[in-house]
Amino acid sequence: MELWKCIGFGLILMFWALSCEATSRSLQDASMYGRYEQWMTRYGRVYSDANEKENRFKIFKENVAFIESSNKM
Repeated sequence: MELWKCIGFGLILMFWALSCEATSRSLQDASMYGRYEQWMTRYGRVYSDANEKENRFKIFKENVAFIESSNKM
């Protein structure tokens, strides 16, 4: 019986940790999207449709990651 309690507790901890990571990721994406919107406004970027905007957002995130990794050196 004690073993089942330990397994159950371990599973609960695992699911909690995974949900925290997912929440953190979604908050980071929301923050990054805010930065993207500010960048678009600042530089007057307007895209023809949502698909192009989403593709440009992906490129924006990659560029931010590259710049931040370069600045760490």
